[in-house]
Amino acid sequence: MATQSAVFFGSDDGAMRALEPETGKAIWKLQTGGKIACPPVADDKYVFFGSGDGYAYAVNRVTGVTRWRSRSGAAIEAPPVFIGDRVLVVSFDNFVYCLAKATGDRIWKRRLENRITAAPIIDGDANLVAPLRGDYIAVFLNADGRRVNIYQLDPEFEIVAAPSFSSELLVLATNKGLVVAAPVRAADSSTAQKK
Repeated sequence: MATQSAVFFGSDDGAMRALEPETGKAIWKLQTGGKIACPPVADDKYVFFGSGDGYAYAVNRVTGVTRWRSRSGAAIEAPPVFIGDRVLVVSFDNFVYCLAKATGDRIWKRRLENRITAAPIIDGDANLVAPLRGDYIAVFLNADGRRVNIYQLDPEFEIVAAPSFSSELLVLATNKGLVVAAPVRAADSSTAQKK
């Protein structure tokens, strides 16, 4: 990830680094206890990322000083996702964690049946989470983590890669090929009355 002042990246040695974009000179380095496989995300003050050590981190963009770290039960390999003043983090422990962006305190967590390797997809006031090798997408409310829906695939389908969401189409890579889903909208009442 790059900003005007720095390029941020993690590596298999467990370090998150910030480099000057023009020269490649190191600005800072933060060592974690596991490999960093996901790209970081940033707001105007902090860089957020997960590590193989099972922690999510918020680090000052300028100094590299850790603001907070929050423990999950296993490695974190998907990038965090912002929802207002919160951060969603998914872990190999099968949980989705909603953390306070300012403190890292846990607001809620929800368990799925399989490891989660793809970042949640935000859609309005909800988020969609696809567990790896699962046959469904779970939909949770951002506010309290309550599961409000599930998109179930046929049992012989397994999700094998991160889903994507574009132009109101959900695209899933499965062991049987691509599955594309579109939302079903209730019929417009004026249209229904004309028929």
